[in-house]
Amino acid sequence: MKLKDFLTKNLSLDLRSLALMRIILGTVLLTDLIGRSLQIQHFYTDFGVLPRSKLFESASSLSLHALNGSYGFELVLFLTAILFAVFLIVGFKTRTATIASWLLFVSLFNRNPVVIYGFDYCMTIGLMWGIFLPLGERFSIDSYLHKDKRTNNTVFNLATFGFLFHIVLLYFMNGITKSAPEWANGNALFYVLQDRYAVTPLGTYLLHFPAVLTIATHGSLLLERAVPYLLVISPQVRLITLISLFFLHLGIAATMSLYLFSFTTLALLVGLLPSEAWVFFNKKTTKKTGSKEFSLTVVTKSIVAFIIVTVFLSTTQSIFKIDKQPFTTANQLNKQFHFMLFYGLYSPGVTMNIGTMKLTGIYKNAEKETLIDTSQSPNPNFTNFNFNRRWVTYLGSMTNSLKPDTESKKYPYFMGDVSPFYFDYVCRQHQDKGNPLKILELQLIKTPLSLDLTPPLTQEEYKNSFLCPSK
Repeated sequence: MKLKDFLTKNLSLDLRSLALMRIILGTVLLTDLIGRSLQIQHFYTDFGVLPRSKLFESASSLSLHALNGSYGFELVLFLTAILFAVFLIVGFKTRTATIASWLLFVSLFNRNPVVIYGFDYCMTIGLMWGIFLPLGERFSIDSYLHKDKRTNNTVFNLATFGFLFHIVLLYFMNGITKSAPEWANGNALFYVLQDRYAVTPLGTYLLHFPAVLTIATHGSLLLERAVPYLLVISPQVRLITLISLFFLHLGIAATMSLYLFSFTTLALLVGLLPSEAWVFFNKKTTKKTGSKEFSLTVVTKSIVAFIIVTVFLSTTQSIFKIDKQPFTTANQLNKQFHFMLFYGLYSPGVTMNIGTMKLTGIYKNAEKETLIDTSQSPNPNFTNFNFNRRWVTYLGSMTNSLKPDTESKKYPYFMGDVSPFYFDYVCRQHQDKGNPLKILELQLIKTPLSLDLTPPLTQEEYKNSFLCPSK
């Protein structure tokens, strides 16, 4: 078999799968934008937790959202992004909608990198490759209006190869970077499910079955590391592998409160479903006679090739710390456009969030009020304080930057200590004309990992105070 025939047979993507990916990705994007729009004032204006002055001091971020710090300006950008997300879902002007959605999402990403988590990277990857993929050829307004009705459902070109390569690299690197002892000895998931800021009630219940968690730890790690081989051997093996990955991410969604992360990852995997998967839904599917070319222009091929090389170099640099020009340049590009998630979930090891956090406000008349106390619930998730996943991420990032251990300071990787701006934000939010906030006291208690769930004998405590600015 010729190399081209092998690649076409085993690496082709299905137009229906890509269309379904577009619909799911657009729906998840729309859900995220609506959720974030309720927090515009807090996260994306100069009156929130990260004013543009602090952002510009810490990073050179390319962001349309950083052009103005007012609520009105941000609201216009959000409404524009929501409109294009709807276009993406229904497949109207699909390529234009994908380009606009990617540009606005990266801009949003760069405006406040302290609140990002795995979902943001996966969404960026999906939208970026969607620019070059034929997402609107099926199940879309564009396909309905298109006069050239294409009967073949498969496509193979440099863009489809790049998308598959990117997903393969993402899983493989996540697998090999999980190198800490807890992954080797099977204790990792037992530790992960002790993360009280992310675990669900089902995840807490599974702590009573350590043997099951040990098997799941070894199985998930083996699957991630085997993905590069399983996804390219044959369409049939790819389908079985994708079904296994579906169950992996459904398990993550059921046991961890990671908001939209699992759904975004599932959307990307749906885009890789081979034509064999659609036989179950359409028994009349005709036998494939070849793969639709969907020729790319020379310029497009050059851009796609550049992205593939940049993704590989950036990932290699982040893992092996190669200090040479091509690798460092790719790494800098990644920080702006977020081609690749440097480390996967709980890689290289399981570093726990803070055990408990307590924020106390002292008013001018010396009265005290507990503003946040995560020790009041066995599984708080900050829900008692009307906090969403962005708040959980922000406060986790902030408190990690405060803790003395150097390992925790790697994230946020360039923002540094943002706690003064958070404290200033809280002071303004609780300002009262007759009795304003005067002092904020923060107490963090880091709980060590445990294999028997007994209360630890030692805890690491950190305290900090902040004097509210006077009027």
